[in-house]
Formats: sequence, C-alpha cells, structure tokens
Amino acid sequence: MGITSTTNLQNELLSRIIDRFEKRVDAVRELADFFNVGKDAIYRRLRGDTLLTPEEILQLAKKYKISLDAILFEDKDMVFFSFNAFSVKIKNVDDYLANLKANVENFGAIPNAEIYYPTNEIPIFYYCFFPELISFKLYVWGRNIWDLEYLQQQAFHPEIIQHHAVDICNEVLQTYLNIDTIEMWSLNLFDNTLNQIEYYANTGGFKNEDDALMLCDRLLDLAKHMYKMAEEGKKTSLKSSSMKYADFQLYHNEMISTNSFIYLTSPHIRVLFSIYGSPNYMTSSDERICDYTENWIKKIKARSTPVIGDAARDRNWFFKGIKRRIENTRNRIENQLGGVF
Repeated sequence: MGITSTTNLQNELLSRIIDRFEKRVDAVRELADFFNVGKDAIYRRLRGDTLLTPEEILQLAKKYKISLDAILFEDKDMVFFSFNAFSVKIKNVDDYLANLKANVENFGAIPNAEIYYPTNEIPIFYYCFFPELISFKLYVWGRNIWDLEYLQQQAFHPEIIQHHAVDICNEVLQTYLNIDTIEMWSLNLFDNTLNQIEYYANTGGFKNEDDALMLCDRLLDLAKHMYKMAEEGKKTSLKSSSMKYADFQLYHNEMISTNSFIYLTSPHIRVLFSIYGSPNYMTSSDERICDYTENWIKKIKARSTPVIGDAARDRNWFFKGIKRRIENTRNRIENQLGGVF
C-alpha cells in the first residue's frame, strides 16, 4: 500500500533522512543549515506540525538521493535507480575522475561501513597503480563510451592522458587503499582489458606497437602486486610493500562472471552501485534491492573460496590462471607484430 497523504510522505522522507545519522541532533543541525532556519522549525516539521512545501520535499529528495517514487509506490516488482550518465555528461576525462574521486571519498567517510565488490573485471582503482594502465582504460572509455572527439582520431600512447588526470587517479587510489573491502573475483578478471589490448594491437590502435606488449607487462606487474596483497590480507602500495593500508578480503567465485557491483552497508546507509555500460553505473538505496543484494552476497560468499592469508594453494592456483591468460595474450600479440603465422 502506498503513501496516502502529504503528512505520511513527509514523515517517511524525514524518517529516512534521520536514519542516516548516528545522532538525531546531527540530522536536525544539518537540516536547519540546509533550509537556513532554526532548529525549532525543523522539529516542527519532524512532528508534522508544519508541512514541508512541495519544493522543500523535492530539495530534500535531491540532496539525500531518496526516490520519492520508492516511497509513493510500494509494488514489490518496482525498484528505483539513478543513472550517473543521465545526471553527469562526460565532456572530458576530468569530469569522470571528479565524480569517481567524490564517490570514493564518500565511501571512506562513512563510519562502520562494509564494502563488498563482486566483479568480473579489474576494479578501476587497481588500474591506478600504473599510469599506463589507467591511461589506456580512460582512452578506451573516452573513445567508445563517452565519444570524446579529441580522442577519436588519435592512436593510443601512454602520454595521451594529461598528467594532472593521472595525479587525480593516484589520489583516488590512495583513498581506496585506506578503505576495507571484501572483494570477489573470477578468473575472467583480466579478460576484458586483455581483449581490448589485443584488438587495438591488431587494428593499428597503438602509436607505438610495442606499447601493446608494455601494457601486458604492466598487467603482469599488477597481478603480482594483487597476489602480495592477497597473501597479506592487506592493501599495500607499490612503493613500499611494508606499509600496510586497509584490510583486503579476497574470494574466488566463478558465479560472478556476469555481475559487477559495489555494495556499501552501514548502520545508517545502504547503497548499491551497479555497473551498467562500464564505467557508468546505476545507484539505488531501495530497501528491497539492498535486502536482495545482501542475501545474494551471503549465498555467493558461502560458496566462494578464500584466497588470502593461509590459503596458499588456492591463491597460487587462482593467480597462476590469471598469469597464464596474460602471457597467452602477450604471446599472440608478439607473434602478430613479428609476422609469425
């Protein structure tokens, strides 16, 4: 049964906002600042003595990204998402990176959050370990997803993405390294990028043909570093493996080959980021989809193989499989460049 009155809509909207704060007084203070009114005026709205205007309801829904449709309509088969490609037009690489940086900083600022990341492709944050890799991915997305005109007529080379953009990627990485995550990977993890490298190598997409081999080498370096993090159960930097960052839990499961999403849950907020038209994503805090996602994660995790810490045999098997895929692609590219049939 849906919301049947303005008062009920107001109560439900404000209740969802209040629940995002550890203390009610903090929510009241933020709402008072947002509307530029006194705290008493906010308490009158919370009690229902004063009704929110339609414009105030709209402002609150936008600020806290709460779907009014989800409140008004409670049909069990309806789930409401927002899609970043509708709200942010990517005109250059900086537009995308600014949004990515804001999101990962928000992740890190939420207390007592658990972040799950089942994926069938390398998480974008790990490309940032190597400027050549993140530059290649931004180039591919820029040409094929964002239709950036200034990249359409250029072959890839490592310097094609400006240095300040790569610097932002490094900031994103540093933030991500400080966030505990529970990640679930399949053996397909590197396949999409390997296929892209091989495609561009075979179609003249590299300014320097040897850069295709160089990218394969960087992927091998990345896999090696991932192995070390899994071994230690900690995220580490390339510069100093002795410097430990956040906890890193890694599981292997082949049932996630068609799923890639980030799910954040905490005592005050839950949100699902579902990859759609990578690297674009849809987001939802709908209670039903969050409940469904948590149940899905619980089932998949129970059927997954840990590859961290003492699980040396499973970890070795998993990363040997990834290494073999990278080397096979590199060999094919090398034979193609050398004219070997």
